[in-house]
Amino acid sequence: MKHPQTKKEGKGWVALVGAGPGDPGLLTLRGRTLLKYCDLVVSDALVDRSIFSFAPQAKKIVLGKRAGAVSTPQKKIERLLIRQAKKGERIVRLKGGDPFVFGRGAEEVLALKKANIPFEIVPGVSAGHAVPAYAGIPLTHRDYSSQVTFVTGHEAGHKKDRTVDWSALARLGGTIVMFMGLRQLPFILRKLNQGGLSSETLISVIEWGTTPNQKVISGTMADIERRIKQAQIKAPALAVIGKVNCLRPLLNWFERRPLFGERVVVTRAKEQAGALTGRLRTLGAEVYELPTIEIRPVPHTKEIERLLLELKNFDFLVFTSANGVKHFWNHLEKIGLDSRSLAGVTTVAVGPGTSQALLERGIRADLVPSTFTTAHILEMLKNKNLIAGKQFLLARSDIATRELVFGLIESGAALVKDLVIYRTKPKPVHSKIINELFSNGRKPCVAFTSASTVRNFVRALPPRKISLISRKSRVISIGPVTTKTAKEAGLKVLREASDSTVDGLINATIEACRGKRFLKYRPELERIPLCED
Repeated sequence: MKHPQTKKEGKGWVALVGAGPGDPGLLTLRGRTLLKYCDLVVSDALVDRSIFSFAPQAKKIVLGKRAGAVSTPQKKIERLLIRQAKKGERIVRLKGGDPFVFGRGAEEVLALKKANIPFEIVPGVSAGHAVPAYAGIPLTHRDYSSQVTFVTGHEAGHKKDRTVDWSALARLGGTIVMFMGLRQLPFILRKLNQGGLSSETLISVIEWGTTPNQKVISGTMADIERRIKQAQIKAPALAVIGKVNCLRPLLNWFERRPLFGERVVVTRAKEQAGALTGRLRTLGAEVYELPTIEIRPVPHTKEIERLLLELKNFDFLVFTSANGVKHFWNHLEKIGLDSRSLAGVTTVAVGPGTSQALLERGIRADLVPSTFTTAHILEMLKNKNLIAGKQFLLARSDIATRELVFGLIESGAALVKDLVIYRTKPKPVHSKIINELFSNGRKPCVAFTSASTVRNFVRALPPRKISLISRKSRVISIGPVTTKTAKEAGLKVLREASDSTVDGLINATIEACRGKRFLKYRPELERIPLCED
């Protein structure tokens, strides 16, 4: 398929996209591109929902096969794809792992071919090799195994005319990777043992591989059933049989990440949450994005235009958030101006995130306080004797406190103009999601990135839910103002970031979850397992 055509140019198309085995970071670039252009996403049930964010414009339908639950009939899925494509819709069919590896992808493509629907196949990272890799189990090693066999255990109990010769597979040796065989494992192990595979052969069973919920049980063919029962392993699970399992204690990397298995709630606005969410996931956390606020631009007015055209009359331009920078520049560009308009104006940024937003637009902040709060902006300007007789323009949110304005005026500023450049609106929080956070006895971390996220979070919940959050979660605050607001709302703050930045918040979360055993988070090392032996 060539570059995706628009819906108006003709009939629709279907792209079967391998979504990978669970970790959304394993989605391919081609898959992400097609998601950007599609009108409809038809997804397997086990695909990570965060992948949907790459297709905000599209409708979403979740179907597919989940073990132990009622499955959508395959023919019904095929009819849906054909019907919607004939309506002119561009469809991404998201399939777990790789579409052509035990995924019924070929069946769907044959149905599309018969209906004369244009299609494309986008291979995905198969669970067969990705899940063992995340468990620290190499499928081959010259000292242990030089061959790999991939087999589905699903057919063991579902077909009278079984095509897998388990005895031959046992004689073949090497590494065996078994998909979808948890319920049939006793039957399969018995057949392999009868075929000559020793009962002392090593085996690992991996539940929810490549995700923060990954659980690995290792043993031998003789005792693995007992171990699975004790650990309550459930589908989806994949088994690796063979000598290569002996390397797991040395090569296990994913489960050693500092936030592995931790559930972290990000309350930041969706527009801002991406960087924080991505870093937390890199560190192994299961992240729930639960935005309590949303950022909206203000309409471009004559007043805003006048102030922007008169920037040269101001001595200082103050930004107290990266959002302020973003929306200020949007208005600047609307009247045909760029960073040159700030020549001669001293720029003040509240912290490194805001400084970076300025730098991306060609401006290096002239002044940044050592502690990243608006109160310390005022303190810094006072200490440098930079206020008296000067004119200030503050590009901020509609809910920003007036303390900075009053402080500047009291210190002798000639003019202080508080320009509302964007608005912060509350976003509802559904109680159902709150209940889900505590499923399986989990004690989540709730990370608050501003006082407004705390206020809106509390407003959206009934008192009994606030009490639940305070008693059964670990509240992490980005700084003193946020901490004060949380305590006033009845929330017990376990950790406060040592500096009011995303990196500081991450370090506070690691400390809350793991204590001093783990290394301090450093962004430049975020792809390295940050743990001490």
